[in-house]
Amino acid sequence: RLAAHKKITWDNYAKRAGLDHTSTDSNVIDRISSEASSGKVVFLSATPFSSPRSLEYANGILFDKTDIEGLLIDKFGYIANEQGDIIPPPVYSGIDVGALERSFADSLISSGAMRGRKLNNGFDYARQFMKIENSFASKFEDAMSMLSKAKNFSNLYAYYKKKLGWLYLSKMGESVKAKELVPFIKEAIQDNNKIVVFHKFVEGGLNEHPFKIEKAPNKSVEFEYNEFRSKYPQFFEDYVFENPIDLYKREFGKSIAFFNGKDKGIDGNSTKMFNDDDSDVKIIMVQSDAGSAGISLHDTTGKYKRIIVKLNLPTRPVAEIQSEGRTYRVGQKTDTAFIYPITGGFTEAQNFSTRIHQSIGSVENLALGDGARNLRE
Repeated sequence: RLAAHKKITWDNYAKRAGLDHTSTDSNVIDRISSEASSGKVVFLSATPFSSPRSLEYANGILFDKTDIEGLLIDKFGYIANEQGDIIPPPVYSGIDVGALERSFADSLISSGAMRGRKLNNGFDYARQFMKIENSFASKFEDAMSMLSKAKNFSNLYAYYKKKLGWLYLSKMGESVKAKELVPFIKEAIQDNNKIVVFHKFVEGGLNEHPFKIEKAPNKSVEFEYNEFRSKYPQFFEDYVFENPIDLYKREFGKSIAFFNGKDKGIDGNSTKMFNDDDSDVKIIMVQSDAGSAGISLHDTTGKYKRIIVKLNLPTRPVAEIQSEGRTYRVGQKTDTAFIYPITGGFTEAQNFSTRIHQSIGSVENLALGDGARNLRE
């Protein structure tokens, strides 16, 4: 998008100067560049930067043009790994990345290149990580933790780590959490709340058991698998991973509406019914990519408090902050709550530390400087 915008801008400046935008003549290019440098631009965004790397689009616009990798090293503590790639400092390095991000944002604010404000609408919010209990999830986490430490199952563990990738584990997590949250949602509705359930996946559940192998890739995995299955049969008990959409349709019937971004008519009616205090709809299930921005689901009358439930872990800070803004926004009349259900297990902890921890907080730090909350804690 930025490249396309630059081309359009370049063409417009060339036209304004009466020059050929396709010319390769250096004198013509210099004249177009001179014309372009006289322009100004205003960027409007609630979440301008997702990480220090995303500062690249503002390089030479909000701050003096510089080598972006050098900036990451000098200002944010990034390091070069063995392959020569520039990466964020590891958690154990002791570098306070948050402080560095806030300091850089403060410098932009002080220079006049950036300004912002926090929402102050007179109401509060609560963000909670809710531990849920599920027998299958507990067994799965026990198995993966045991396999990661057992040398006699090293080949099998490596195979499972590859087979059970982020997509599989995310789908499994959503299915397990959706099932265990049914009683909580029913009780919350009885307590005069309306519930927004964010989910990631639209298509069906999982048909494959995480540990069962139809055909092993090699003899080493086959040998370890047979020993594992023989020694730990409890990890191979059947479990139905139901699609959360199908599950909630059955459990909540006319009390639930759906927003998936595929049909504007249906989506618009769903939000309208959810926001109507006299409607039977007390729950709206929103596909994260479709509804994390652009829709209002807040309590505007004071009759029903709102609770957001996120079936998927917060992997993209910008999207999470945007999605929380569906109920925490100007015009709300009651406090709101954000619930992130977790199994608290080994695999989930690994995914959180490697994919999420590094980026949590960067969004607010780079937007608000010292005014940001410490979301990493």
